[in-house]
Amino acid sequence: MASKLTIYKPEYPGYAENPTYENNCREMMGIWRENGWVDFSFVSGDYLWADKEQTFLLWDRARIDDRPVPRLVTGLFANTVPEHPQIHAWTFFSRHPRKVCEQIDKGVKSYDDRAIKSIFMGKVENQVQANGRLNYDWSEGVEEFVMPVQGGGPHAYPYTQEQYQERLASSKFGLLLPGYGPKCNRDIECMAHGTVPIVVEGCDVKNYHEPWIEGVHYVSVKTPQEVEEKLNSISKNEWEYMHNACRSWYERNASPLGSFKLTEMLIEKWS
Repeated sequence: MASKLTIYKPEYPGYAENPTYENNCREMMGIWRENGWVDFSFVSGDYLWADKEQTFLLWDRARIDDRPVPRLVTGLFANTVPEHPQIHAWTFFSRHPRKVCEQIDKGVKSYDDRAIKSIFMGKVENQVQANGRLNYDWSEGVEEFVMPVQGGGPHAYPYTQEQYQERLASSKFGLLLPGYGPKCNRDIECMAHGTVPIVVEGCDVKNYHEPWIEGVHYVSVKTPQEVEEKLNSISKNEWEYMHNACRSWYERNASPLGSFKLTEMLIEKWS
């Protein structure tokens, strides 16, 4: 791409004073701009565009059935990826990319330095998540399992974002459960820390520009009862191979530089 990429994005009130307010994809794009890789041009509406004419859509929302999808000529879709000749699979993003990077900067832990065998830390905040997360008692198969169901009080979520990242990075395996969309920010966070994902039905690991490969990037299970047997069958050497594959995938596809280069390439390819 001959000139610097410009992202056309909405500007919420107070953005100039607090550009770190956003999260997910939009926080990552802020990191791109801070590094001088992209420029922003602020537009009305709630959508991200790769062109001034607003025909190349960058769809960063979880679903396509809970809000209008604007008219487009071409689109990169991050979470739900509908089958359409003008729509293409993109990458996905962690909930707080800066926090992920801060944890990685502390050093990625080795197999022997990870005291937790398997982990899930999440919430149930809506009926869509309940449908995908409460069909089994996944605490039966996971060593450390935290999943408060809505509300606060004694069942409130116990971790700060920093504590969450540290514990996820201290586990060998991380359970993935469907989010509000078929992908969840946790999916990318596991890849970032080399915490090998345990994938269940309903999680989308295929609709990426670079799809995940079973036995390379993740293990799959159908029920909680399968988890322990599956994890026990994976040797330290096999885990290290998968760990390195996850970390490499993250660097290519979902790290600040990797996600920028991928996005730039896909925009140039499909424009």
